Amino acid sequence: MSALDKAIIYSKKIDIDECEIVVIKKNITTVRITDSEITEIKQNFDRNYGIRIIHQKKIASIQTTNEENIPNSMEKGLKTILKLKPREFWKGLPGKKESMQLEGIFDKNLKEISGSKATDIAQNMINTSKNKKIDTITGSLNIVYEDFELSNSNGLNFNNESTYISGIINAESEHGTLPVSGIGHACGRTLSKFCSEQIGLDAKNMCIDSINPQKIDSDKSKINYSGSHFLHKWSSQNNNVSGLIQVNNDSITNIGVVAKVEDFKSGNSSLDSNSYRVLEALKYPNIIFKSLNIEEVDGMLNIEGLIEFHGIERSIDVMVISTNIENTTKLFGEFTINLSDYSVDRPSLLLRKIDNQITIVFELVFS
Repeated sequence: MSALDKAIIYSKKIDIDECEIVVIKKNITTVRITDSEITEIKQNFDRNYGIRIIHQKKIASIQTTNEENIPNSMEKGLKTILKLKPREFWKGLPGKKESMQLEGIFDKNLKEISGSKATDIAQNMINTSKNKKIDTITGSLNIVYEDFELSNSNGLNFNNESTYISGIINAESEHGTLPVSGIGHACGRTLSKFCSEQIGLDAKNMCIDSINPQKIDSDKSKINYSGSHFLHKWSSQNNNVSGLIQVNNDSITNIGVVAKVEDFKSGNSSLDSNSYRVLEALKYPNIIFKSLNIEEVDGMLNIEGLIEFHGIERSIDVMVISTNIENTTKLFGEFTINLSDYSVDRPSLLLRKIDNQITIVFELVFS
């Protein structure tokens, strides 16, 4: 008998009106690349249980990583629930329904991938980024398998599997007047749509094309995002941005920017911690932008590129104000994104989710 079945049976035993339990099993394979070679491969396994109990229209949620601790957690939850107010809107958990595996999010090859196969993929990333002008190659490959199962006391039971693969290469060179680097990155849900060779090529080409470029001045650059809820607004700022631009004949030809999720600070540690959790900062640590085309339009720059956020890569088009004084280039711009486009599960406050639209304002200084 599964842990989910045992939990449902136990909930009936202690006379809980309704119970729902979710288990997420996760397997993460990580290959690390340092000094142009594979230095580490490791696998992490974890299992988490989420339990929701409803009694007399009062709702409580419990989390545990210990299957044996589920009954005890449910009893504690039941004691807590007695102190809560009823949710009069509650109509009950859904009943038994047919379910199906979502298409395009699961690859058996990634689920069953071996350490040696993962190493081969990472080695392909290294090999295609090598060049006589490239001095050092670093990066990582991450492969994630998740098994999601849900059961409730009304007979609903379904299971869904998903996979994710992400690779990043940073190629560095000191063959110019200044050290430069190039980034190659790709991600996907299936192995067939993931090209390890292209990651290395992108990193190599960006690095070589960036020799004698302008580098972001982190002390003078910042990226700010702001959002709102019907109760309040908030903002968070990153003052530790990295990136490069390539300038040819006084025209910007290429831009690459990387911002770490954990470097965005709001001034409220509790809000920051919740943001890192919602954005899964450990799983998707970087926000990456790379330009595809740059044109001057009415005195401004129209920059078309790709932004990778929360494991999803999408096209973006931004109008930017550019100034260049004494070999220092400044870029100012603003754009909006929808969290739903990047599969971000928006948190709720007083039963109402935060607004879907987020505004990003950036001020980047390159010198």
